[in-house]
Amino acid sequence: MNATIDGKGDRRPDDDGITMLGTTWCGDCVRSRAYLDARSIHYAFIDVDLDADALKRCAALNGGIRKVPTILLPSGEVLVEPSDADLGAAIDRLVSP
Repeated sequence: MNATIDGKGDRRPDDDGITMLGTTWCGDCVRSRAYLDARSIHYAFIDVDLDADALKRCAALNGGIRKVPTILLPSGEVLVEPSDADLGAAIDRLVSP
């Protein structure tokens, strides 16, 4: 994985401005993390099961419901439970002029 584990989930000081709010047991979170890792995309992963503030933020972004993964991009775009194709397209938009 691209992140180191601490008491609040895993975080990475040298991320590319991408934050994933998720859980370690969610299949979609595991898949999205594997996709980002395979593309060598740095990101901060925050486990909403371990971080109450992250859980509140996740719910606030999703109409009061916890939906994971919720991926925050530096462009301001928010992806909720994206497919690999949707996540890839969003990443490509970040790097393409």
